[in-house]
Amino acid sequence: MDKNLLDDVVARLRGKDATPATQVLNEALANSDQKEVLCALREMSEAFGGVTTLAEQLGIDPGQLDRDLSRHGDPLISHFSAILKGMGMQLKIRTLQ
Repeated sequence: MDKNLLDDVVARLRGKDATPATQVLNEALANSDQKEVLCALREMSEAFGGVTTLAEQLGIDPGQLDRDLSRHGDPLISHFSAILKGMGMQLKIRTLQ
């Protein structure tokens, strides 16, 4: 994923604008690229003080969130939903086009 794009997304998240983040994550999800989604969320966590601070805000063990957002992470759906919600987004299911 493009580092400049992620830097812009983090800056926008700091300003409480999650629109670019949703676009980046939706594209990664559309490509079924779990590693890209998790790595993007890790980068985006910087807008909220980093993985440890975000975990504390979400009530998730920081070590667990660190593992969840690693390239080989496999977060629980409850953690994934909490992360998105903490960043001002939500998980949404829709029919295939």
